[in-house]
Amino acid sequence: MLIVAALLVYQRVNAPDPVGAADVAVATPQAAPEITPDAEVAAGTPDPVGDPVTPALPAPRFDVIYVNPDGTGTLAGRAAPGEPVAVLLDGAEIDRAIADGQGGFVVLLDLAPSDQPRTLDLLADPDGSSPRAAAETRIIGPTTAPVIIAQADPVAEVASGIASDPQPADVGPAPTETTDPAPDSASPTPEAPIAAIPAPPSDPVPTPTDPAQAPTGGATPTPETPAPADPIAPAILSADADGVRVLQPAALPDTPPEVMATVALDTITYDPGGDVLLGGRAQAGGFVRVYIDNQPVTTSPISESGDWRTDLPQVDTGVYTLRVDEVDAQGTVTSRIETPFLREEPATVAAAMAEETSAEGFRVAVKTVQPGATLWAIARERYGTGVMYVQVFEANRDRIRDPDLIYPGQVFVLPDDAQ
Repeated sequence: MLIVAALLVYQRVNAPDPVGAADVAVATPQAAPEITPDAEVAAGTPDPVGDPVTPALPAPRFDVIYVNPDGTGTLAGRAAPGEPVAVLLDGAEIDRAIADGQGGFVVLLDLAPSDQPRTLDLLADPDGSSPRAAAETRIIGPTTAPVIIAQADPVAEVASGIASDPQPADVGPAPTETTDPAPDSASPTPEAPIAAIPAPPSDPVPTPTDPAQAPTGGATPTPETPAPADPIAPAILSADADGVRVLQPAALPDTPPEVMATVALDTITYDPGGDVLLGGRAQAGGFVRVYIDNQPVTTSPISESGDWRTDLPQVDTGVYTLRVDEVDAQGTVTSRIETPFLREEPATVAAAMAEETSAEGFRVAVKTVQPGATLWAIARERYGTGVMYVQVFEANRDRIRDPDLIYPGQVFVLPDDAQ
């Protein structure tokens, strides 16, 4: 029995595998692994569903603008390279430019005279599906028509000169006294002066009715024509969501560019919410400190472009002395201006220009409120609701004060003891 059992075990261990069994096991198909989107991205397979993201094109912007008294000027700005940019005057297109390969463009302005201020806007891709407007609006002050001095009629001048100074006729020797009243028929007769030729009917020569007004000889006095006033380049303001700033003060022609030797107060703004904002210019790199009746109320940095803006918080209605000190990085007062300041109620300011702001199509209006200052009303439909009122100062020379004087309540920056 033991021998039989051992033989059976030997046969089972050494028996060959069935033919093809291993092949079948190897050839058994395996389920394909599931490929997830993350695996596709990891393997570098493009996503057929997602679209490429197109970067947003920049809005156009103003760089430089200057307008002469006669309305001619230059506007330079930037936009996307190769993109068309329309220039709009009070909402109507007046010119168009194509930005160059660097995005710059230049437009030569030729604005018609206007006794009202106007707005300039930029619109990129004006004919496209998504035109884009500049964030800022330029406001151009009134421009005057060129003064044409009437030229005198040279024919009339010649006739007038001869009439006022006729040449004496050759009458020969002076006649002697005689009792015979009848003149000698052979005596010469004086020639009639050329001035006796009648003037053309369209321009009759007036005859004085008062003997005292009749000319007594010599040149006829010519009434003096007052010399026309020199034209003034319009003020240019910039309005955006942060407020209004002065870019070009109103100035006489051929005035050199203003070099900021002292701090300037350009604007006092009453926004629709009733807040008061001050704005001006100074040397870049420092800051301004504002005082009301010699009490410090706020400090604001001066931007790299030389502009400064600040709120005037918690100031009740009344008349104050407003002082602005320009202070450098070391805390030294480098320049100073001072002016009376009337803090008015917003309703009072609005009432001063109610007629202008109620006009149909109102966008911007201006009115002179005192010598050297104008009040502007600017619609804020692009930046919010309501009307913004801005008092613009045209000159700061009479407000300059000595920066070395020490005022009551003046703030000083003391040196750090550790330095």
